[in-house]
Amino acid sequence: MATLGQILGATDEQLDALNDTELIGILAAIESDGNTDLGAVQKKAQAKARVTGAIARRAGRKGAMAVPKSNNINGETRYLTDKALFENRLTQLNPEFVQKLKKGELQICDWSFYAVKKISGVTTIKMFEDGDITGIGATNVVQGRMFPEDHFLATSLRVLTGTAAQGATDGKSVQFGAPADVVTNGEFKLGQESTIYMEKTSSNIFLNSNRTDTNIGEYRLEAPKMFYPQRTLRWEFDFSAAPAADMWMRVEIKGVRTMKA
Repeated sequence: MATLGQILGATDEQLDALNDTELIGILAAIESDGNTDLGAVQKKAQAKARVTGAIARRAGRKGAMAVPKSNNINGETRYLTDKALFENRLTQLNPEFVQKLKKGELQICDWSFYAVKKISGVTTIKMFEDGDITGIGATNVVQGRMFPEDHFLATSLRVLTGTAAQGATDGKSVQFGAPADVVTNGEFKLGQESTIYMEKTSSNIFLNSNRTDTNIGEYRLEAPKMFYPQRTLRWEFDFSAAPAADMWMRVEIKGVRTMKA
């Protein structure tokens, strides 16, 4: 079942009979098709919606959100993209949002929520709060809260620190690098409002300066987390000691989100 015509002509039962690897392989083939003819684009969108629906039905029947860590496409094994991870979790979304995705009213895009704060002299800090004011170099989260029609799948976390000029009132001129020892020797918790996704987790996971396969201070989540609309982000740190004077910290929650097309 490799052509668009075969996919569109297949019954739901035929699609449901395919396994996860086959369905994901079909999605990858559709996305890699470079035909930009209007008719082909429309057919690709229809075929993708049908395959995505089959994936959602399989997930519903399993009654679990387990995602295969790899798939085989054209004989080559590779890790799933963040977008594919999101699509495999469509059953975690309100059906209304799923329908909007299928109709093209919403799209899935790469995204990173970030916040920058001064941490010198304190042993605990909340990086996202209700009263935070958005601004370039400060944060892109409005009042610490998710957007109204936003579902976000977090796939990696990043923590960086740096020292500003003495007396600096913001971190815009800071050259951020590997997180300081007082940070990596501490702990953090991550979640939304009262829901905790990671509790008392060692910040040492961000100490990776000796690795060349990832960004400095970045940790790829083994279990990606879904964040939901209009809920406040919570990322709180406990440091092992008060950071040095004029030290600032930048955090990023990276992944994919839904937004209006």
